[in-house]
Amino acid sequence: MLKHYIAAMTLTAAALAPLSLAPLSTAHARGAGINPARAAAIHECALVSQRYPETTFSSLEFELYRACMARHGQVE
Repeated sequence: MLKHYIAAMTLTAAALAPLSLAPLSTAHARGAGINPARAAAIHECALVSQRYPETTFSSLEFELYRACMARHGQVE
């Protein structure tokens, strides 16, 4: 059983390896960067929301992140 699991995991890793070498996106390939205001909002909202992990506080983490991004005028 363990041999089958290891073989399946090895095949999966080998199949997914070329995907990790693909470009992240066409915008990234064009050199388009992220808006600094959006980057700051993502950082701040991630810090706020990570105080309440999903395992303990259900969906509060996601609700705080969404509300924070909305306050910054950004889409989640």
